[in-house]
Amino acid sequence: MAEVENLMERGKLAARGLNIVLISRSKDKLEAVAAEIEGIAGVKTKIVVADFGSTEIYDNIKHQLEGLDIACLVNNVGMTPFAIPDFFLNCGDEVYEKTVHCNVNSMIMMTKIVLPGMVKRKTGVIINLSSILATAPAPLMAVYAGTKAFALQFSKSLAVEYKDKGVIVQAVTPSFVSTKMTGRISTNFFVTTPASFVRSALNTVGLANQTSGCFSHSLQIWLESLFSQDVFCEWVKLPAMKRLREFGMKGRRQQSKKGK
Repeated sequence: MAEVENLMERGKLAARGLNIVLISRSKDKLEAVAAEIEGIAGVKTKIVVADFGSTEIYDNIKHQLEGLDIACLVNNVGMTPFAIPDFFLNCGDEVYEKTVHCNVNSMIMMTKIVLPGMVKRKTGVIINLSSILATAPAPLMAVYAGTKAFALQFSKSLAVEYKDKGVIVQAVTPSFVSTKMTGRISTNFFVTTPASFVRSALNTVGLANQTSGCFSHSLQIWLESLFSQDVFCEWVKLPAMKRLREFGMKGRRQQSKKGK
């Protein structure tokens, strides 16, 4: 699931003077981040505890948001079916169902809750987190990539629908950012920190309906576009994902031996 730290990354929106509503499943983390944001930025914060893997949360969220003029909605919640890349048939229906609830339904429902107020006020911003995996085939990540492709097309379509209503809708298609979800991967030119990524991505709001968020991630997408998607996917991506899978499986076996 998406981490609270990724949701606001130390209050970058709060630093721009916005009061903040944090919605996630971990109450203790929500409270800690809310306190930090209030201490640093001096804005008001509100927390709502909700597990976006469930479908039974939206009536409460809608109730909690009543009376609030939401200027910016960031749909950043997300999960992957596998801890490591794997073949489609190696995961149960329940996990795939939860992934779709989390990555797809949450975006639809949160937008449906917040968008009417923005249309009424004729102003607002919706930022939907997609992925670089939405821009080209992603073997061994098929369901996750599919949900992120939905996020991309959903956002681009809404951007056109509601442009004349004063609402900006932006899709963000990042590559690797060093977070818990990516195993705290080491940063380099192509792997950025959450703080750096959020700062760069926010600067594109209102300038582009689709952004990779930062220059190095844009470069990755451009480099891949130079090749035939089918050829690149079969000869580069699939072998790389298989190697990554084997590396992950080896790590699991080693952990299992240590636990015995």
